[in-house]
Amino acid sequence: MKDSRETENVTTYSGCREYHSESTIRFEGEPAPQPDLPKAVWPSLVLPAVFIPAGPSLTLSLVTPIDTNIAAAGDVVLEKVVQPVVDPDSGQVLIPAGATVRARIVKMEYWTGSPAHFAIAVLLESVDISGVASPLYARQYLRRIDPRSSAMRSRGVPIFLPPLNQRNNVGTFTFLSPTKGRYVVPVGYESGWVTDVASASR
Repeated sequence: MKDSRETENVTTYSGCREYHSESTIRFEGEPAPQPDLPKAVWPSLVLPAVFIPAGPSLTLSLVTPIDTNIAAAGDVVLEKVVQPVVDPDSGQVLIPAGATVRARIVKMEYWTGSPAHFAIAVLLESVDISGVASPLYARQYLRRIDPRSSAMRSRGVPIFLPPLNQRNNVGTFTFLSPTKGRYVVPVGYESGWVTDVASASR
């Protein structure tokens, strides 16, 4: 920098991950292959996804820890619903407490400045309701800094704003790093969301 400060970026490839998917090519007029199951079984396999309207609040609790030493963008994160999500109009339970939510880490950054901190961005993908994976669109409504950090009890606590042009259904969580270079988001860490419509992901 102009004031003689130096920064160093280090990239490590020892823990690379490979992501892949499978696809099938079918030509027009060609029947789709069907599993070898009795026809009577088919009706029980086709269950509709649950539609979740925009508006209700959603509190999630982390099921497995996120260790910044090994976690990376692309990793799946599992969370559970802390309290039932209720439709404010009908009073119907849309998502029961304990339902599993599948999310994915879309970005992880470490800032070496003062204070040193991690920024972890998470995208909610789906929620399992009665064995059916339903799409889940939600936006973060509570942006938290690790409350156990001593910086929270002093003046001049920094405020971390979400990145510019970040999609609405991506939540960014900031954690001060008392041990430079590593932070473990503990099991049970809670985050707040508000359900949204599908267009929020665009």
